[in-house]
Amino acid sequence: MKRTALALTLVMVLLFVFHGILIQPVESQSAETIIIKADGSVEGTDKIRRDGDTYVFTGSISGSIVVERDNIVLDGAGYVLQTSSDWGVGVDIRDRNNVAVKNLTIKGALGRCGILLINAINCKISQNNIIDNLNGIEMLGWKSTASSPVTTTSFQIMR
Repeated sequence: MKRTALALTLVMVLLFVFHGILIQPVESQSAETIIIKADGSVEGTDKIRRDGDTYVFTGSISGSIVVERDNIVLDGAGYVLQTSSDWGVGVDIRDRNNVAVKNLTIKGALGRCGILLINAINCKISQNNIIDNLNGIEMLGWKSTASSPVTTTSFQIMR
């Protein structure tokens, strides 16, 4: 009986000692969120160059983009937006007017979609490759006018 108690005590001490060595806490990995702000500034990356109302990628980016400005063009210039599945959206366009997204490859939005348009008016999505995402383009509550509809042209959605 004393041997069993001693053995259990020894095992518990060893587990306690090795707990800190063998079991390490997992650090959360947050996705980089890039914001094109209402004032026109870009927050969260130095890989998007602003030229008036056109925002051009200067390299591939890991993260997600939130658009808070109307009347802009987001030009991927052939680069890749590698989205983390934690966030789930590549380019988030909510309550915006006249936003164009072009020449961009969007990958890895496994949580939701490559491009999300919610209450978007007169937006244009063209010449994009949307690859390995849960959904390609999701549109909710979007609106268009006869002269300037929401359009999606010349893009590939692949899985």
